[in-house]
Amino acid sequence: MEFGVLFTSHPNPKEEPYPHRDVHARTTEEVLEAERLGFDTAWIAEHHFATSYGIMPDCFAYMAYLAAKTSRINIGAAVITLPLYDPIRVVENTSFVDILSNGRVRSASARVTGRTSSRAWARISRIAATWSRKRSG
Repeated sequence: MEFGVLFTSHPNPKEEPYPHRDVHARTTEEVLEAERLGFDTAWIAEHHFATSYGIMPDCFAYMAYLAAKTSRINIGAAVITLPLYDPIRVVENTSFVDILSNGRVRSASARVTGRTSSRAWARISRIAATWSRKRSG
């Protein structure tokens, strides 16, 4: 059995005012502590245009940063909001951070509903196909 912890970069507005630099410093320290305590995976939640709940517009940049600061813990994107990305960039960014972390990247994608649902599932299919080709070749 493996254990992971989800980090939402949720700010405490009284102690971590906008632009929330302290939120990311605290979250990074929490990830380092999770590694020290033996957790298997640190999951990073993507959130856009928020100042009160979760501040993480780019999981890939942050996961690369964490890869350089950690040595053992897996680093996961939970979740990548696929309709916001080009599928090839998702595969490339995930693969690149996986290389930087020596194979410690994990990833999850969000289920999307409404008008963007069919577009999202089309992108998921393209990502899966591209990922399979890149991993096998």
